[in-house]
Amino acid sequence: MLQDFFKDLTLPSFLQSVFEKEEWYLVTAQLIEILNNSITQTELNSGDETLKITGKVHIGSNCTIGQYVVIDGPVYIDDDVEIGPHAFIRPGTVILKGCSIGHAAEIKNSIMMEGAKIANHCFLGDSIIGKKARLGGHSETANRRFDQQPIEFTYRDFKIQTQMPKLGLVLGDGSRLGGGVFTAPGTM
Repeated sequence: MLQDFFKDLTLPSFLQSVFEKEEWYLVTAQLIEILNNSITQTELNSGDETLKITGKVHIGSNCTIGQYVVIDGPVYIDDDVEIGPHAFIRPGTVILKGCSIGHAAEIKNSIMMEGAKIANHCFLGDSIIGKKARLGGHSETANRRFDQQPIEFTYRDFKIQTQMPKLGLVLGDGSRLGGGVFTAPGTM
């Protein structure tokens, strides 16, 4: 199933073993623990004087970070990432090389693969978006059912019960969602 979404995975070492498992899509529930165990201390190789950081955070080299960005660790941000002003990066977030986060976007418990982009005023929660995937402005990934039952999703002809209270979107490599799109919990 993994190959249906992601053709060429380039992952940091702390995520490689998770994506070798059959139920790799459950990683979003484990991201805070994985990052807390992987990031030993805050490391800032890029930043802005108005950047507000709490918790353990790794920010790679050559990143452009807009004014008044808030990062609440544990968070891993790779090299060459662009984060627009007023973005909010919440715990459990992994943003890989060359990604772009738009103005006032919010991310939590999510993985953005290399070169992925989310535009202005997006919410990406408990989700995985593939290499060079894009979310248009004002898009939101719903991550919890209204009736608060565990998330299930249909993959091909199979209904998969995740037993997870929260799971947003899995968006494959190169896929795009237009502006103003709202996805249901467990969308693949």
